[in-house]
Amino acid sequence: MKVRIWLAASVVLVATLAALAVIVTESNAAFAARQKDGARSESQPTQGFIIGAIGLGVVGGGLLWRFLEPSGSSERRSSLQLTPWTSPTAASASLATSF
Repeated sequence: MKVRIWLAASVVLVATLAALAVIVTESNAAFAARQKDGARSESQPTQGFIIGAIGLGVVGGGLLWRFLEPSGSSERRSSLQLTPWTSPTAASASLATSF
C-alpha cells in the first residue's frame, strides 16, 4: 500500500515539474500570444451580454406575438406559412401556402 502511494506521489511530482519547466521555458512570442488571448477576456463579457439581450428580445417578441395575436375564426383561409427548422448539421426555412 505504501509503495502505491509513493509511486502516485512520484508521478504527480514529475508531472508538476514538467509543467513548470514548460512555463519557465516559454518563448517570448508564445508569452505575447497568451497575453493577446488574455486581453480578449475584457471584451467578451460585453459581447455576451449584447448577444444575450438580443436573444431575450427575440424570445420575448415571439411570446408576445404568439399570445397577443388575434385568434380569428375557425375557418381556414388561404395564407402563406413560413416555418423555420434546424438540425445538427443544417438550418433552413420552409414556405408553404394553402388555398
